[in-house]
Amino acid sequence: MDWKTVLRVVVDRYASRLEFMHRLLNLTLDDGSIFNHAQQIQRQLRTVLLPYTVFAALPPNNSVTANATNSWAVPCHGTTLMPSERLLLRAVRETTHEICRVATKMWASGMIIGVDPLYPPELRPETDHIRTLVGKWKEDVTQLLSWLDWSVWVKCRSACGFEEMCYLPTWPIGFSRLSAHHLKL
Repeated sequence: MDWKTVLRVVVDRYASRLEFMHRLLNLTLDDGSIFNHAQQIQRQLRTVLLPYTVFAALPPNNSVTANATNSWAVPCHGTTLMPSERLLLRAVRETTHEICRVATKMWASGMIIGVDPLYPPELRPETDHIRTLVGKWKEDVTQLLSWLDWSVWVKCRSACGFEEMCYLPTWPIGFSRLSAHHLKL
């Protein structure tokens, strides 16, 4: 199994969406725009959960189609995995489980409050309830991003201009000559 690709797929699938939601949740809004803002975040949550939404019943277990379409997962469910592969599989499962848990919790709270775009507009919730919901969403996403701590989020917040290059300061670049002189052997 190509574990590097499996791990990259998880990061590629969720990193930009979670970062976008984090940015949306950190905007300062007035009372007039907070409802539309909450609906935008609710749509993003639905996008994160859409691949896992069941729209039809599953085929019976004895179906040839069901067995053929799941044949790719046989190495993950068999006993042929090495201990390091079992560790990687567990890491992928626990990571995707936590992302799904937080996104589902946030989506469900948005549905309960009534900010989902599928709700009738006349059932619009009070602004205070929306502010409380957005505050809780912000806390949930911040905690999730902190727990994930993915390196794709380590970057300059104002992007470099044309013909510019970012670098993280490392010794001896970015340190004074005096301190570099004292560190010589």
